[in-house]
Amino acid sequence: MLAGAVGFGVLVVPPLLWLVGMRELGPYADGGMGDLLGNFFRGLAGASFAFWAVALVPYLLTLVVRALIGLVRGFPAAD
Repeated sequence: MLAGAVGFGVLVVPPLLWLVGMRELGPYADGGMGDLLGNFFRGLAGASFAFWAVALVPYLLTLVVRALIGLVRGFPAAD
């Protein structure tokens, strides 16, 4: 699950961010989507917290959802 979620965070989330940013904020200052991906991977290699946060958010959201489901299932049924 970790590998799939981090893979999603590294390969799918940055292009989605670029698309939303293009629509809402205008063109990316450093160029196109390829430039954004290049900057993203350089940020990951440089151990930048912001870039790793983007990459790990899908996994963290998965953990939160699983914890919430576990809490709901753990409560006894109301009589």
